[in-house]
Amino acid sequence: MKTIYLIISILMVTTTSCQKDDDINVTIDLNNPINTLNQTPITIIQSSFVFNNGVSQNVDALTDAEINDNNFVVSNITSSGQFAISLDDTFFPNGAIVLFKPNETSEYIGHNFTIIENENSLTLTGQVSNGSETKDLEITLQESQFEAGDSEFEVLGNIARISGTLGSLTYNQILEINAEYPNVNTIELGLIDGSINDEVNVQTGRLIRQAGYRTHLKLNSMIFSGGVDLFCSGKVRTMEAGAILGVHSWCCYEGLTADQLPEDSEGHIEQLDYFTEMLGETKGRDFYFFTINSAPFNGMHQMTTQEINEYGLVTE
Repeated sequence: MKTIYLIISILMVTTTSCQKDDDINVTIDLNNPINTLNQTPITIIQSSFVFNNGVSQNVDALTDAEINDNNFVVSNITSSGQFAISLDDTFFPNGAIVLFKPNETSEYIGHNFTIIENENSLTLTGQVSNGSETKDLEITLQESQFEAGDSEFEVLGNIARISGTLGSLTYNQILEINAEYPNVNTIELGLIDGSINDEVNVQTGRLIRQAGYRTHLKLNSMIFSGGVDLFCSGKVRTMEAGAILGVHSWCCYEGLTADQLPEDSEGHIEQLDYFTEMLGETKGRDFYFFTINSAPFNGMHQMTTQEINEYGLVTE
């Protein structure tokens, strides 16, 4: 039988944005003003859980980490703790065993769980036992939160620095930066491990281009997969020596990975359109096919300086 693993422990919740202005010179490029964005933020509905018929508690963030080709672990930061659930490659919970830890001393093993698939959510209902007592546990996982990612940003003068897993949360953060921080003209990418939803990620990139933001990489920046896609959205793109850019293929379209598809496949259209918008007709197309042939979807190729220059990823 496939399994679901759930562990909850008490943690502090991190903030998602802050501003630090000490000793930072704020500059506004009057020759290149930032455009105002008027798109509507993406609605992210919080997941929740109810323990032993108590009060429903919200799950503030969902992030995923791939274990192998068919198994994921999703970490969930809540106001009172953290849990992880094993999912299959369609993000469907794939079993019936839950481990539950509401404090540092009690551990519960789940049983008799049922899974109900709703239009935009999954509800898991069952019991958890620590050997001496059994309690009810119900978990509702919202689809929109699976696509949110866990990116965070901080504003430093005219720079907004973004790190984390990209998703619809990042899309909303670009809108927030645009509305709340008019001095910002540069999006700096820190540690980006990829994007949880490529369709949303290309729309986030289009927001950055429409606003007219620069994108920048520090010497310690490490951006992978969708992070490189987002870097390409900058109207001006700069990087310091030492920054790492990683690219690979993606999965899947009609059961095939991107590198297995013929070049005229409809599966390429969305990404091809994006890269030609960002890098131009020729370099955008060439760069896209370079990425999907550089490494398998579960691998990663670190770009060389020659490759970065060849495809025009840095503009100055």
